[in-house]
Amino acid sequence: MDARLFAACLVNKLGEIRGKKAFQKFVYLGQVHGLPLNYSYRMHFYGPFSDELAEEFEEDIQKNHILTISPDNKYIYLPGTKCEAETEKGFSILGDHKEKFDLLLNRFGNKSPGDLELYSTIHFICDTLEVFYKTNDKNHRIEEIKKAKYPKFSEPKILKCYDEMKEWKLIS
Repeated sequence: MDARLFAACLVNKLGEIRGKKAFQKFVYLGQVHGLPLNYSYRMHFYGPFSDELAEEFEEDIQKNHILTISPDNKYIYLPGTKCEAETEKGFSILGDHKEKFDLLLNRFGNKSPGDLELYSTIHFICDTLEVFYKTNDKNHRIEEIKKAKYPKFSEPKILKCYDEMKEWKLIS
């Protein structure tokens, strides 16, 4: 599934997407949930970031009228003139993954862009530590997350989000 179709499905369900950062994090967390999205991410100031996705967002999603900028807020994206047709294609492609999409929205659909940043960063750091350093020690993970996100996010907030990610089995 490409970002264009995912954007159409997402804005169809949420009514709006609160910025490019939020969209990046939804795609990342969608991949974590097993949705058929395939973007490479690197760590950025605002958490996991995909250059390829950023390019597609500018070139494909906006130019093809899947999303449009809200007249009231330049950071809010609303359904564009071609969103409905792309939504139908997107949900068709989601097929067996519809439950995963719904779960993603249940967990993260009402989160702020900042919260999406924190959750995706927690996953990215935990996954990186596990893959490259073969560690899933909570204290080590929390220290690395704090290096990336403290003081923007308080330690209690980091711990709360970390524990939710564990509870949801999005990190081991």
